[in-house]
Parts: sequence; structure tokens; C-alpha cells
Amino acid sequence: MMDRQHRIDLFEEYRPRLFALAYQMLGLQTEAQDVVQEVYIRWQKAEKVQSPGAYLTRTTTNLCIDMLRSALKKRQEYVGIWLPEPIETSPANDPAYTTELADSLSLAFLRLLETLTPTERAVFLLREVFAADYDEIAGVVGRTATNCRQIAHRARQRIQTDSPPRFDTSLEVRDKLMNQFCDAVRSGDFDQVKALLAQDITVYSDGGGKVAAARRSFTGIEKVSNFLQGVHRKYMAAFEMREVWLNNEPGIIFSQDGKAQAAWSIHIENGKIKNLLIVLNPDKLEKL
Repeated sequence: MMDRQHRIDLFEEYRPRLFALAYQMLGLQTEAQDVVQEVYIRWQKAEKVQSPGAYLTRTTTNLCIDMLRSALKKRQEYVGIWLPEPIETSPANDPAYTTELADSLSLAFLRLLETLTPTERAVFLLREVFAADYDEIAGVVGRTATNCRQIAHRARQRIQTDSPPRFDTSLEVRDKLMNQFCDAVRSGDFDQVKALLAQDITVYSDGGGKVAAARRSFTGIEKVSNFLQGVHRKYMAAFEMREVWLNNEPGIIFSQDGKAQAAWSIHIENGKIKNLLIVLNPDKLEKL
């Protein structure tokens, strides 16, 4: 039987991976932290664990599946578009950027995971993000390896049908484009803004029914440009605009009196802004 300190140290080694998995499953930072804490409590009480990694991954996954199932009605009744809670990151010097929390952390990617059932999401993440083999996944979700392979295939098809975000743009290019975009929005140079947008740019806004937000996405350079001009007229003088990295993608936080009022995540493909994901729900801005 391992001693208490060794048990604690071992858990801390796995903590970043467990949080990554829980956050990607749930899309909410506080709930993911709660899951990891519950796993820690169970880990302290567990006896005769042959494979700590398998035990911790299985416990985290199953807790998340249970939470997603219990939250299904709440998600279905959510007012407008549901987006994940953003996390401020530093990809240039954050070791998580090259491991579990790389491009799979982006809001654009997490939004697509909402199209999957809890079990599909677990299988897909364990296979595509954490590179687990199907025998491992089967042990986690309580299915056969063959069944897990089929679930992963269906999930992959569904994600691809919804045009998954492609992370083919370097950090440097993303950083440069974000600077150009922010400068153009600040100055009101909307010819420059249009030059940075993809033809099929789409905006998603999440107000959660608590603040005003578009309840449906809208697409196209002209619509998005008109929207940004409205933002410039109404809010630029009243809000501080800070360039950040959110979920390892370029982002903007608009704040007033030191409190975040909006978080924009900018998803870039092929050197153009493809998606703008706007979180306005104050419950999801508390940690920014």
C-alpha cells in the first residue's frame, strides 16, 4: 500500500490531465475543478489500485458523464446559444499548450462537442485528444473495445459534418492578426476589419438570458462588419479593451470598472477570422 505523501504526489502529476478532461467534457471551469476535487477525495480512500492512471481517468470521466446527464434538461432550456466558460491562457509559455490543453481547448472546438452525447464525448476525447487505445477506453466507459471504436467513428462523423475548426495557423500569425483586428476595431477602420474576415465568418453570442445577446448565430462579412461598427459606436468609449489569449486562441476582454463584461474568442483559419465567439453571460465571466 502506498504511503499518503506518495499518493498525493501521484495525484498531482495527473491533476492537469484530469482537469483538461473534465473541462473539455463539461465546458465549465468551476464544475471541472469540483470534479477533480471529488476524484481526489475518492483517490485518497481507494484501496488496491493496480493502475492509478486508469483509475483516475475512469473516475473523472464517469463523474463528468453523470453531471452532463443530470444537466441535460438545463442545457436544453438554456436561452440562446450555449458557449463554454472561457479560460485565460498563455500559450507561448504555458506547458499545457503542447499537451492536453492545446487546440482541443478552443471554444470553437468545445462548442462542437455539445453535439455529442456524454458517452460519445468521453470516447471521442479519450481517443482523439488523449490518444488512449480502445481497450483503455472500454475500461473507462464500461463498453467493449469494438463498441468504443464504433462510438468514436460516429462521433468523428458528427464533428466533421459540423465543419470542425482547423488549427492550421501558427501562434505568430494568430497574434499578428489579432493585433491588426483590435487596432482596426479601436480606430473604427472597418475596411481593414473586413479585410481580416473570412467570407463565411460566423458570430456566436452567449448571454444565457441574463444580458442582451443574439439568440442565433449570423454569418457573412457585411453582417459581422455592421455588428462590429455597432460595438464600436456603443461601447468603445465606455469599456477597456484588453487583448488576451482565451483557451489558447486570440481573444479580447471588455471590462468596466475592473469587471469583465464580455469575452471574445477569435478563431482563425487560413489567415482569416473564421469564427467570433462572444461570451456575455456574467456567470461565465467571473474568473476573468
